[in-house]
Amino acid sequence: MEDNRTAILLLGHGSRVPEANQVLHAVAEMVRGRMGCDIVEVAFREQHAPDIQKGIDACVARGARRILLVPYFLFAGAHVLEDLPGEIEEGARRHPDLEMALTEPLGLHPKLGDIVCQRIRESLSRRGWSAGFVPAAGGIAKNGGDVIVDPSAIEARSFEIIEQECGNHGFNSLQWPVVRRIIHAAGDPDFLGVTLFSPDAVKAGLAALNRGEKVFCDTRMVEAGINKRRLKPFGSEIRCHIGDPETAGIAASEGITRSMASVRRGAAEGCGIYIIGNAPTALFELLRLTRSGAANPSLVIGIPVGFVGAAESKEALIASGLPFITCRGRKGGSATAVAAFNALIIQAREGIS
Repeated sequence: MEDNRTAILLLGHGSRVPEANQVLHAVAEMVRGRMGCDIVEVAFREQHAPDIQKGIDACVARGARRILLVPYFLFAGAHVLEDLPGEIEEGARRHPDLEMALTEPLGLHPKLGDIVCQRIRESLSRRGWSAGFVPAAGGIAKNGGDVIVDPSAIEARSFEIIEQECGNHGFNSLQWPVVRRIIHAAGDPDFLGVTLFSPDAVKAGLAALNRGEKVFCDTRMVEAGINKRRLKPFGSEIRCHIGDPETAGIAASEGITRSMASVRRGAAEGCGIYIIGNAPTALFELLRLTRSGAANPSLVIGIPVGFVGAAESKEALIASGLPFITCRGRKGGSATAVAAFNALIIQAREGIS
């Protein structure tokens, strides 16, 4: 009970562009699932509501006695060094019994370099550009030979390595492309031993795609990762409500997580394919809605990640009798879930059924 009194308040700069502000809500949902903290709120320094004082008030209203404020800023500039400490002082004045602390900003971290490189590769691949970079020492080489700089060649070589390392994997011809792409997205061959399919899950997903069924995503990261160019010919609409004000309102009034409120909205809209890569509560709620008849999934790609509820939610999915693709245990995440779905899209585009 004591742990539930600590809240996390993510702080963003704020933008006049609504889509830019939704990113912080998506990050909050990831933090909520991975940290196992129910009280995770967002606030903005300027140009968008709620402001920081209202964010502090929202945490207090949910029972917080301590708030860890997390600046979603790259650098320790004027906002972090001057403005945010002032906001904390103002919050302490209004809530004398409240403890507050400020984390470091994102700063210089090796994973940020990885993200920048990933964005570069994605952009090159979308445009069909062959990267004409001067190879750096220690570049990506094939068998100690020439450096590979073409994105499609890098992917092909990655798949070759996966095939070599995984050997006789035991998956059938429909399942293996899905597992291989999950391993590729995670960079982790351990997914070979934990990825699980219900009987005919891939066929169920391909049929749902060919019917143009709506696709529910539990996070903006999943939504962003779907190859929309390849999906477009099927006519499937993507629904992701995690950052919508209506979702936040439902969550607050019902005393549930935004992930649960979001999946309720997806079910009400008749989504047939559910991709859940972050929040165990979303998967648990989908299973409850299915039992009550409020949802009728054609396929559930349920791969939430984390230490609290992730493994249990996936075991509940396995026992549900629904068509599913999952990865047992704590591992998973938005990247693996969307990789599984993109693998299905590729098979459907190739006419596999």
